[in-house]
Amino acid sequence: MTHLALMILAACAPPPSPAEVDSSPDVTVEPEESPPLETHDTAVPPEFGGWMLISELTTDTTLRDAHGTVVHHWEHTHPTATSVYLLPNGDILRAANPDTAELRFPRWSRAPGGAGGRLERWSWGGALRWSFEIFSDKERLHHDITPLPNGNVLAILWEHRTTEEAVAAGRDPATIDADGIWTDSIVEIRPSGADEGEVVWRWNAWDHIGAGPRQLNIHSGSMLPDWSHANGIRYNAELDQIILSVRGFSEIWVLDHSTTTEEAATATGGLRGHGGELLYRWGNPQMYGAGGPEDQVLWWQHDPRWVTESSLGAGNFTVFNNGAMFGVEQSGFVEWTPPLEKDGNYTLVDGRFLPDQPARAWVAPEAENFFNPFMSGAIKLKDGNMLLTGALTHSLIEVDPAGEVVSRFAPYEGLAPFERAFFKTELYELDYPGVLDQLE
Repeated sequence: MTHLALMILAACAPPPSPAEVDSSPDVTVEPEESPPLETHDTAVPPEFGGWMLISELTTDTTLRDAHGTVVHHWEHTHPTATSVYLLPNGDILRAANPDTAELRFPRWSRAPGGAGGRLERWSWGGALRWSFEIFSDKERLHHDITPLPNGNVLAILWEHRTTEEAVAAGRDPATIDADGIWTDSIVEIRPSGADEGEVVWRWNAWDHIGAGPRQLNIHSGSMLPDWSHANGIRYNAELDQIILSVRGFSEIWVLDHSTTTEEAATATGGLRGHGGELLYRWGNPQMYGAGGPEDQVLWWQHDPRWVTESSLGAGNFTVFNNGAMFGVEQSGFVEWTPPLEKDGNYTLVDGRFLPDQPARAWVAPEAENFFNPFMSGAIKLKDGNMLLTGALTHSLIEVDPAGEVVSRFAPYEGLAPFERAFFKTELYELDYPGVLDQLE
């Protein structure tokens, strides 16, 4: 058995929280014709040991076994915007990009990446079971989603703010163009029927502009018109908290999901007492005046995760560190131990969130040819190794605690960087019911 096989067999990350399946009838959609899928293995394929779902920015979704062999395939009408999850009943939940969005609302043609607008759930057999859209001239779904234990879906949303609104909030007019800026919100959507949904919880970054360590400085952020550019989201059911990757700030934020929507717009309420203000942030303390450029650790990161209980370093945070700003052209990962207190808050010392340094940080050597300035992902495995997904290199590499690359998997050859680009990878155990129950 090869090393990568052992990695998948022994170290598959637990699946996302199960989403309940509603009883609405399947709505079958005939997808557009797409070219045949070709698989090219450029590394020694691993032995059988689990399932890999790589989110590829295409009009199809592919489930692979640990050999890298395609075991199931879905065709879609709309291209994948970013992420795809395999649910315990064999459905997939995906973020999609309605093809007409930019035509109907030209504002979004300026999106720097990750534009979506549509959520879909497809059955194992290829029927569209549910879809729901949020995209208008005012707001649009983008980037990542995550399923919740109650069957709802957390999603990231852009909101357009006018130049006048931004100036009133304190933004320097010289840093705003005529179309204003976009800010991020998090919404929890309850699916219903075949194409309906209800927003049952909401958090808006715009409600928390200020200069404090739990607030968002309107002058910070590096991407315009997309001010903060959140690009990754996960949920921790035990803590009832959300972790958010915010590329425009090069930070990770933690939010309290125990609040009501009303409390989430304030600085009080929720189990931790801070309302919708940040419970924790890390990676670039200069964004809240607690450090300088020398203190920055994260660079346009993606794929934030809690390390699971079954893995070494349980409770730590990990991200893929893109390394794409100010001449830094080395990609890798960062892992750190957040100062979590017993009540679910995080220690704040002299106006700064700890730790000062990560527990572990790694960048790919130049010879590895693994620079991925966009998208990409990182998963901490049970044995302490890290599995990294390279968006533009179309590859997965495994890095051991000594920093050695111990295995590689590249399913395609000869693709242009953004052709079938990889957003991230989800791993599932060999006995995962979302696969086994369908193959019986």
